[in-house]
Amino acid sequence: MSPIIDVNAYVGTWPYWNTHMKAPESLLEAADTHGISQLWITSLRAVLLDWVEGNDETYEFCEHYCDRLLPVITASPFWIDDIRGYLDRCADRGMAALRLFPVFHGYALGEYEELLSILHWANERRMPIIYSVRMFMNWGVRAASVSGVELIARHAPNCPTILSGVNWGEIMETLTLVERFDNLHFDLSCLALRRGIELLLKTAGPDRVLFGTGMPFQSPGPILAHLDSACLPISSGQRDVILGGNAARMLNAAKGGCDETTAA
Repeated sequence: MSPIIDVNAYVGTWPYWNTHMKAPESLLEAADTHGISQLWITSLRAVLLDWVEGNDETYEFCEHYCDRLLPVITASPFWIDDIRGYLDRCADRGMAALRLFPVFHGYALGEYEELLSILHWANERRMPIIYSVRMFMNWGVRAASVSGVELIARHAPNCPTILSGVNWGEIMETLTLVERFDNLHFDLSCLALRRGIELLLKTAGPDRVLFGTGMPFQSPGPILAHLDSACLPISSGQRDVILGGNAARMLNAAKGGCDETTAA
């Protein structure tokens, strides 16, 4: 069995309720319980307060666990004059994926020229881009428009773009998008629709579906149970690429990054 890679995990303090997993050590303990080898990590400070400070915190959280935690860059069109230079410095530190939170950062895709600079930068590096429809499954947390991912898919065709946090309310639009853009991928962290994974696999195929948990807000257990052979009629090879093979392939194709994380 290939290593399991979680592409949707967070660390830090959530101000609205106690998550019980604020430190990377507690997150890794939960990951070990479920056999997860690597987590793509975003600091909650980068989502809620200051994405520049949050990137520093993300890197610091991951620095001592480079074999287990992949630091993900968070970026927005605001606050940075030399955005490409800033992103170069982040990539030089080993941050090997890019995440966008338009709802939390107060912009819509397509509004700002600076956002295109971010996408073109990522496209040159073939860096995975994660577009967060929602962070985790909670109807009280506002969701972004699924259609916004079209701009990413068009302006960063060399990047695998991961649509993160899709649930039943977005599934039909998602299936339409997957037929139009072959660089569009999906994580399973919020897909609670009955037989939703089967529906997604039928349209997208296993090579475009990734494992994500939404930890610490969600337990990995239910997602792993949905992928169990007793629930999902797919081959062990297909299950392996969903659980970790696709994520590892994305990192290996990307330019830059630190050797330890890329090889995980």
